[in-house]
Amino acid sequence: MTKPEKILGLLVLFAGFGIQAAQRRGLPSDLKNVAVTAGLSALWGLCVFGCWLAVKAALILHKEDIKEYNDYLPRLEYVGDPPPRRPPSRWRAAAAPVVLCIIFIVSIVFSTRYIPVPPLEEPSFYEKGGDTMTFSIGRGIGRQMTAEELRQKRPLDLQFDNSVLPISLYADGDVLYADITVAGEDGTPTIELRKNQFTVQHDGWDKNSNKNAIEVINSQSRVVFQLIRESRSSVRLKGAFPIRDGVVIADDTHLVVGHAANECNIKPIFKYPAWKYPGRYVEDYEQPKINEHIPPLPPHRARSPHGRSLADWQNVRLVSVLSRYPRQKVMVLASLGEETWSYAEDFRDVFISSKWAVEGPIPAPIDQPAMDLQLSLAYQLFSAKDLPMPCVALRATLDFLKLKSSRKFVFDPDVPIDKIVLWVGAKSPDTANPNLFPPLGLRRR
Repeated sequence: MTKPEKILGLLVLFAGFGIQAAQRRGLPSDLKNVAVTAGLSALWGLCVFGCWLAVKAALILHKEDIKEYNDYLPRLEYVGDPPPRRPPSRWRAAAAPVVLCIIFIVSIVFSTRYIPVPPLEEPSFYEKGGDTMTFSIGRGIGRQMTAEELRQKRPLDLQFDNSVLPISLYADGDVLYADITVAGEDGTPTIELRKNQFTVQHDGWDKNSNKNAIEVINSQSRVVFQLIRESRSSVRLKGAFPIRDGVVIADDTHLVVGHAANECNIKPIFKYPAWKYPGRYVEDYEQPKINEHIPPLPPHRARSPHGRSLADWQNVRLVSVLSRYPRQKVMVLASLGEETWSYAEDFRDVFISSKWAVEGPIPAPIDQPAMDLQLSLAYQLFSAKDLPMPCVALRATLDFLKLKSSRKFVFDPDVPIDKIVLWVGAKSPDTANPNLFPPLGLRRR
């Protein structure tokens, strides 16, 4: 072994340490991973050095064949020209070294799978949370709760479309947690999250995480689960969640009941594979700015046990429809009464979550006998061939949710053409028909 060959072996050895240090962003500190790192570096050094010796041997063998060919002297004397001779092929000497080089290269590639990687960072935060906690599902649909409410012993289960989602919310101190179970086609848990400890039990799937987020992709590299902690008291969840009659699809575009998890359309926030890019965001992802000021959210209110309120599934349905028309202007007018005002604030929260420009609730004129719900539009829309889609969507969703309301639009000359007015009145008797109540107008304000 020559001196340059010894230097080559040492360089390969140190290069192995450098590659592994760059892969895991530093050398390991525990004895087991140090031993694995050193073993892999030594293996790579032997393989590279073996490739060099195989090539060197092939060159030497070929030179010997050429020398033997040139030194050949025929023992018989030929009359005329001797028969032509073929020079030795270089491949005869290179066959065995080439096989050895292939074995060494395959060994190097295969061994990279065993490079020690640091464990994925689990979500954890240290800044102080607020008294109001927000759990958002899908693009922008959220539910607000007080921290005191979530500190109760029994977790709060979420519902959608009269079905219980596999999500339980609770608080520990000022931190909001979500326990989530996503079952596979056979009913066995595929993804489980328990107070920031999560497992994925599915061959071919990959998971990645850091202190702010968790994400799971399937074998087609489609995101099937994504949880982002925007602050200690605010969590956003996206994914596909099985219910009784289908799958709730909460992705970047909508929140609906679908038929299969592959209908989910969620943009990944992490790079994959996770063993190569542990906790690394994609280049164009803007992570939550947890330490910046968070705009105030509508205050949480205690619900009256006997009054009207929007159920969780009704909130979700409304926001999933209305959020398709962001920046729509709406005014909420509410009659006197604590129960009516609380009901009006429910709608106010829905409009805020839907990214609508909401005004109110504002006290309705006392001379307007508002009952149940009524929608008022601009008088110019009376003769329009097609009403604006936000108006139609809101009217249809109120009917779908079976919320007691007048099914007729009131066309008011005092309502701006770009605004919707929602009247929230006192609860009428169960036998009363809201379509028979007199129309309400802004002109008397």
